[in-house]
Amino acid sequence: MKLPCEICIWEIVPQIKKALVKDLYKKGRRQIEIAKMLHLSKSSVSHYLNGRRANKSKDEMIIKIEKRSKNIDELSKKLINGTNYADLKDDFCNICKCVQKDTIKKALC
Repeated sequence: MKLPCEICIWEIVPQIKKALVKDLYKKGRRQIEIAKMLHLSKSSVSHYLNGRRANKSKDEMIIKIEKRSKNIDELSKKLINGTNYADLKDDFCNICKCVQKDTIKKALC
């Protein structure tokens, strides 16, 4: 059994980052720009885009993240408009908490 914080760190956060990277890329941002915005390496951005990172989560986790697409869209717009990634922690945490509710309940049962 995984602890709730392990589920967040190893499963939820990477999926949120993957969705955010893909959304920024879809909006025309280059990989190097995305890397700078999210404080990631360019290779990490490439791995998110090519499915080599955050690809082991269960389908239900991916569906939960996809349901938060409006929130992901808002986050990416803020980043494009120059908001610092660190200043978006509340927005990021809210997405994580929404996904986390059902995921952690199932893991603890």
